[in-house]
Amino acid sequence: MPGGEFRLTFKVVNEGFGNLYNKRPVEVVLRPKAGGESVRLTTGEDPRRWMPGREMAVRVVATLPEAIAAGEYEVLLWLPDLAASLQGRPEYAVRLANSEVWEPASGMNRLAHVVTVE
Repeated sequence: MPGGEFRLTFKVVNEGFGNLYNKRPVEVVLRPKAGGESVRLTTGEDPRRWMPGREMAVRVVATLPEAIAAGEYEVLLWLPDLAASLQGRPEYAVRLANSEVWEPASGMNRLAHVVTVE
């Protein structure tokens, strides 16, 4: 519900050889399936701590904006560059290795989950 609490937990496994070096935000993006403006929720998570070979549980607790419209929203994960001049450039966002999650035009990763705001 608008102004209500949004909770999400997901697991990340870094199967690479190193962790991220540069600081960057981790945002959960709610994109309305019917079209309209997306809602960005900051997590406060530091992806530099996602160490190789470890599974990390990421817990998001955020307040939905009062102005959010009722409806269904796709859930995406966005890890843009910290520099404001590069945030809008998808090639500087973190691309997850999972198949069929990356959106090259937006630089976001689809979590294959839909939430309903009532």
